[in-house]
Amino acid sequence: MNSRAIATAVLIATAIAAPPAVAGDYANFQPVGFSSDGKVFAFEEYGIQDGSGFPYSAIYVLDTHTDTFLPGAPVRARVDEDGGALPKALAATRAGGRRR
Repeated sequence: MNSRAIATAVLIATAIAAPPAVAGDYANFQPVGFSSDGKVFAFEEYGIQDGSGFPYSAIYVLDTHTDTFLPGAPVRARVDEDGGALPKALAATRAGGRRR
């Protein structure tokens, strides 16, 4: 085996053995759906922030023709208290994004 083949084998073995990179915080995705005419699409993302542990939620409403947010979007909420409950953040977002 020549040195190039050995280097390639080592590189492949290293790539296979390396653990995947993952973020500490990831959002759950919940599609809300399209408007009846298909011009608007909405979806929600929510989860628990890495580090603070605060639950959060955001609802995005997009104009599908211009690929931009509608006025007032996204609507966001976060429960800024230790041990805050995710349902509280979801309810706040759906009520217009009040922070609690």
